Amino acid sequence: MERILALDPDLVLLSSAIAKVERACAAAGIRVERVVMEGMQDVRRGVTEVAALLGCPERGTALVAEIDEGLDAYAASRTADNTASWRPCAAA
Repeated sequence: MERILALDPDLVLLSSAIAKVERACAAAGIRVERVVMEGMQDVRRGVTEVAALLGCPERGTALVAEIDEGLDAYAASRTADNTASWRPCAAA
């Protein structure tokens, strides 16, 4: 906890409730926000929330779009790979 406080942050982001950290930050006047990112919907929401907390919501929107584009491209490449390399199994 001392290492966090030594950084003199304005904001501390937590992925889950950590009472000790929350109490120490509150005592030091540091804002604490929880951002849960357990699934893709959480990641999209979390990226948007963090960007807004940092004062750059447009960057969060752009990053979510970039993540989605990357996931779509990956899914398309996997479908193409699976289709191109599929061969029926030979009887043993």
